[in-house]
Amino acid sequence: MGTRKASSTCINTTGTRLLDVASENSLLPIPVSIRCNRLSYTVRVRGAPKRILSEVSCAFAPGRTTALMGPSGSGKTTLLSTIAGHSSVHGSITGEILVNGGPPPPDFKQMACVVPQDDLLLSGLTPREALSYAAMIRLALPQPMRAARVEELLAQLGLLECSDVRVGNAETRGISGGQRKRVSLGLELITRPSVVMCDEPTSGLDSKMAEDVVELLRGLARSGITVICTIHQPSSRIFSSFNELVLLTQGHVAYAGETCGAEAAFARKGLAMPLQENVAEVFMRWLQDDAAVALILAGAAEGESDVPVTLGDTALSKGRQRYAVSRFQQFQVLLRRTLKDQLKDPKKALNTCLLKCFAGTLVGVVWFRQAGATQASIFPVQGAIFVAVFNSTMDTVLTTAMELPMTRALLQREYRNGWYALPPYQMATIVVHCLLATWNSLCLSIPIYFLVGLRLDALAFLIFVSTLALLSWIGVSFGLTIGAFANDFKQAQNAVAPSLVPLILFSGYMIPYPQIPSYFRWLYDASFFQYGLAIIDINEYSSQKFNDCPPVIPASVPPTCAPYLEIAAEALCFKDGDAYLKHSHIDPADMPRNFAILGGYVLALAVISYYVTRRAVRTS
Repeated sequence: MGTRKASSTCINTTGTRLLDVASENSLLPIPVSIRCNRLSYTVRVRGAPKRILSEVSCAFAPGRTTALMGPSGSGKTTLLSTIAGHSSVHGSITGEILVNGGPPPPDFKQMACVVPQDDLLLSGLTPREALSYAAMIRLALPQPMRAARVEELLAQLGLLECSDVRVGNAETRGISGGQRKRVSLGLELITRPSVVMCDEPTSGLDSKMAEDVVELLRGLARSGITVICTIHQPSSRIFSSFNELVLLTQGHVAYAGETCGAEAAFARKGLAMPLQENVAEVFMRWLQDDAAVALILAGAAEGESDVPVTLGDTALSKGRQRYAVSRFQQFQVLLRRTLKDQLKDPKKALNTCLLKCFAGTLVGVVWFRQAGATQASIFPVQGAIFVAVFNSTMDTVLTTAMELPMTRALLQREYRNGWYALPPYQMATIVVHCLLATWNSLCLSIPIYFLVGLRLDALAFLIFVSTLALLSWIGVSFGLTIGAFANDFKQAQNAVAPSLVPLILFSGYMIPYPQIPSYFRWLYDASFFQYGLAIIDINEYSSQKFNDCPPVIPASVPPTCAPYLEIAAEALCFKDGDAYLKHSHIDPADMPRNFAILGGYVLALAVISYYVTRRAVRTS
């Protein structure tokens, strides 16, 4: 096979503008250059150190597009994450990263953004809504200016025609793959960042969509933005459209410089380019060939010294706040966005409520009118109460346990790119799920309460509903905590039952308190189920008189023996509700205390869920 003569002459790859994100009225970003000097990144795998990046030196200039290429495992995404400051806390970094000739400023996350490979979008929002919420969080501007920026971006990204179509997901059809990529990019462009880093922006797209996305990135570079993209086996046309090229292999730099100079650099190492082959594919083949890699790494990587990168420290003299808006404003926007996404399908929300009503009606029919002024009603009514408590809590835990595993990647993207602080996000998530859980508890409790025939009193009904609502709120934070520990939603789902079964088993219903072994009594005290059951029992049985417990002392019994027979009779038949409560180790005076304990569980688990979520986001 013949080879072609390597050319060291670079040509202008700007070409015709298909999409130009810069406009005459746009606020141009601050030019930012980045240089990596002998950058290494090491992690520990099974106790042994593993070097992911090895003395990487390269540069990225404003107004230029850089392709970051290499085989799988070469360190492309790690380099991108390290530059952005997103590397794992478990890794060790040596070397230096310079931004405009100095260390990265504290507000670098507001100046640079990372667009992940996967399109991490909320499926229930439209492109206009997604960009609008991003603008509310990230732009400290009046509403008319934010709206104008959103409309400008929709037009520049070619999203006007689908601006009011839901993003969708695998279950619900929405916008196309190329449009999703542009929405994902637009979420970061809303603030006009100085550096845009994209992880495989053409992955999963057909050739036309891929070319459109790359042309969009070139338009960003023309506006003065530093554009860095990891890319995997691009077409010849896409490859040649990048100004700069960084090739990685086994964590080392194989080449760093202008794209048009790569052929000549490899030719000098004895690697000639075959005729009529895609240059990018040949480079990838060489980077996976041991003999070729040995030749490439024999000398220092060429090309990086040709890229002008130092603009001077004064370019970053304008500092920015860590966040564009206050934490309370972040909470307000995130609350609206989360609620909008959760209620994306009104029919689904209605069906959930109807299912709860059906479950409550089924329980009510099974125990229809079982409540009454008889001690014989205690056992069936306890069954209905337990089902209500269990259902309202268990369903909520199952739902929220899968929340973070499904949204973790989106949270990591937004949090690491400096959109918002974690407390407003966690608070908004908890509040939305508590609102939905309260509504579902109401749908469940109304049919149960009236069909079973529990105490007909407005205050008693309010206490019953409030108790189920509190238990469902506990389920929200409990589920979020489980989800934060889990790596995926299946693991979270599998962890729910083992976490709840001990609390249910020792709640006082399945095993009465007197029969619980002394060494398991601490589980009874720790079970939030028993406090909820105790409140409802007090609510139902306190001061209740039973009329089916007649005297069992025959007239022939001597008066001296009667007291002993009365004690035995009380053990077999409760004269009133207070006797049953005493037998069950429940004190009616403890109702306020039990409410306070349930409230304490809500707050404590909310705090725990926050810290566990923070750990999950920072260490993943």
